[in-house]
Amino acid sequence: MLEARNYLVRLADYVALVYHEARNVRYLIRAQSVDSEPWKYVVALPVSRHDAWTALQVVRAEATSATSVAGVLLPFEHRFRVTLSQLAELYANQGWRHASYGGNAWKSITELVRELSMSVEAGRLFDADRSLKALGAARHNTGLLADKLSRLDHVHQHAKSHDGV
Repeated sequence: MLEARNYLVRLADYVALVYHEARNVRYLIRAQSVDSEPWKYVVALPVSRHDAWTALQVVRAEATSATSVAGVLLPFEHRFRVTLSQLAELYANQGWRHASYGGNAWKSITELVRELSMSVEAGRLFDADRSLKALGAARHNTGLLADKLSRLDHVHQHAKSHDGV
């Protein structure tokens, strides 16, 4: 089992990924599969995955420093004006079928993130460990979720080191 603080950090990482992927709602909006209004703050993220990941880092840093599950979730909810529940509904939208981005695979990922948050909040660390293991092994459109997080962080760190940040 992880130290209690590490569960919140890992939760922040996975919440960031779920919101990051939600930027692709712009394609459902263009196809008129969803109303644009609830998603206007999400589509404000850059189209580029790397630029979007960079844009999320301020919110992720705030969430990572949180001392509670609510403290992890609220920065994302305040910035994007949608909850994990709303994202799970978005990812269930049939407009994603056969899309190479976003979509139905992210519904189960979002549900796993919600399970992780509930387990950590309730102090059920055995369940939290199980959720983390499932998230690390979860598959999205192009591979494993843990690999996606690693790749995005690697590119972000590489870009920061070249920018002198």
